[in-house]
Amino acid sequence: MIGRHRKQVLVVDANPGDIRLIQTILGAPPKIPFTFKSDGRQVSQALDQLARSASLPPIDVHAVTSAEAALEYLHRKGDYAEAPRPDMIIMDLALPKMTGLELITSIKADKKLLNIPVVVFSGSDAPEDIREAYHRKANCYITKPNDVDEFAKAIKGLERFWMAVATLPAPSKD
Repeated sequence: MIGRHRKQVLVVDANPGDIRLIQTILGAPPKIPFTFKSDGRQVSQALDQLARSASLPPIDVHAVTSAEAALEYLHRKGDYAEAPRPDMIIMDLALPKMTGLELITSIKADKKLLNIPVVVFSGSDAPEDIREAYHRKANCYITKPNDVDEFAKAIKGLERFWMAVATLPAPSKD
């Protein structure tokens, strides 16, 4: 099937709990109810959910906890010499040492990395952070919901859009 190759996502977040939650959400199998109502609505909903899940490519989620480690990963240095090129980067702004904003600038300044979508998934809803992230060429900015269900909906929405709907250019050969 076209576009069904395994997709690669790099998560850059200093919070191991958020990393684990994103890994779980992106790697979780669909929930299919095993009890069915006689009116057929629940059967239809289960089949719809299964069809939506089947249309998404499988995803490998890789994670690092700092901007410096993200750059090593992206440039395949040190421990990351065999790292796959990510199809998307999900990152927080609150990172130790080098900030998330500085990381966006570094990624978007590199011709080989420029076309990788960078999604800021941050606890900050400060207008200046949002404005600066877009100014530095982030592709999307989402404020992390505090509610786990809303967090999961946001990540699943990112997955659906960036992995199944959006058409992205091939990696640069430069």
